[in-house]
Amino acid sequence: MRNLASLVILASLSFCIGCSSDFGDVSGTVTLDGKPLKDIAVRFEDEGGSATIARTNAEGKYVLQYSLDQMGAPVGKHKVTIFTPAPVSEGTGDRAPKEVVPARYNSASTLVREVKPGNQVLDFDLTTDKGKSGP
Repeated sequence: MRNLASLVILASLSFCIGCSSDFGDVSGTVTLDGKPLKDIAVRFEDEGGSATIARTNAEGKYVLQYSLDQMGAPVGKHKVTIFTPAPVSEGTGDRAPKEVVPARYNSASTLVREVKPGNQVLDFDLTTDKGKSGP
């Protein structure tokens, strides 16, 4: 019985040790018509429905963070949506800002990116021109 308990603990520990290798560190830049997009949300959703989100800085750069203690996103294919987030409000009645990102990158997004183990840069060069296919 004691050996069984030891095996269960060892199996649990080895599973958790492998957890971080199932994530890829993802960063990049989001531009619209060549200009960096500031304060834009970048959301990666894996096939299991888990989402990782980041917000761009003044230079349009983002870094994905899955949770407080886990950077990156789970390894695998992700649907990507890029959108103008609602403002952080403390009951002031602030209205959501006008969406600056074309719908084909958010509500009608067909963007898909593969997250691999290790560090990777995934940039998004978006366009407002409907004739272009985008990233």
